[in-house]
Amino acid sequence: MVKLTDDYMTNQLKIISVNCQGLGDKRKCQDVLMNLKLKKYNVYFIQDTHFTTEEENYIETMWSHDVFFNSYKSNSRGIAILFNDNCEVKVHKNYRDENGNYLILEATIDNLQFLLVNLYGPNSDTPEFYSQLLGKIEEIYSGQYVIIGGDFNLVLNQDLDTMNYKRINNPKAQVEVHKLMETLDLIDIFRENTPTLRRYTWRKRNPIKQGRLDFFLISQSFLSLAPQIKFENSYRSDHSPVILEYKINEITNIDLFLRWIEENNIRIIAISNTENLNQKREGAVNLRYVAERLRDIKNMDEVEAFYKECVYN
Repeated sequence: MVKLTDDYMTNQLKIISVNCQGLGDKRKCQDVLMNLKLKKYNVYFIQDTHFTTEEENYIETMWSHDVFFNSYKSNSRGIAILFNDNCEVKVHKNYRDENGNYLILEATIDNLQFLLVNLYGPNSDTPEFYSQLLGKIEEIYSGQYVIIGGDFNLVLNQDLDTMNYKRINNPKAQVEVHKLMETLDLIDIFRENTPTLRRYTWRKRNPIKQGRLDFFLISQSFLSLAPQIKFENSYRSDHSPVILEYKINEITNIDLFLRWIEENNIRIIAISNTENLNQKREGAVNLRYVAERLRDIKNMDEVEAFYKECVYN
């Protein structure tokens, strides 16, 4: 499991997103899931699963780790988020639509709070899907990092993200995705890191047609974790997997403490030597005590109690 080591964490966390192009056939389902599992990523966003609710126990048993579903029909749609046993995760709540198109998890992964959103965008130009998704995220958002990944069935930039398209795919829905990004302060991390690079995640033959339909949108504040995007060759699908990875060795316990202070609008006065300790002004912090105790913090839930211990009232 990914764990804290003294004052900092030293690992990468990797999230893969892939349209599986239907896993209703049991042989294909077993083959594809085992292929994914062998890659040893931490979190898996899969779309177009074709799972039914009756099959969910079987899928979870085969995977042998936590799985969250939004299943639809055996011949269309459906998504799931799967976790491996190589990360420390706690899912607090989950939300889903009725059509097997999105799944949202409120989760803590290695001491960070996330909204994980796996989506399978409608094939038709349906802008209300993205406006409703925005409304749902705004309803439950409380300062978490937001990661939206999946097959959007549209592109963000017609010039850079398509090849041999004769027209803009789902233009009204595209406008709503840009609105969602602006409202939630999200960025297309692939395009942020590589402004002019052309990469495609979906392809069609005869005639050849390609588009970057699969991507991750992440919180602007997430840039401090140096996120990167990688691609893999497709496997039994016409979509290529997209991988979001970020380093977590920069997240320290002091970061947790300072983030809690900031979120609660608390102004602290630092006291750094023994002569000043006798002043005990309201809001003053004994930094020596902070240094000794801070390494014991395991998560954000413990920060408030720690603050009350080390701050003079």
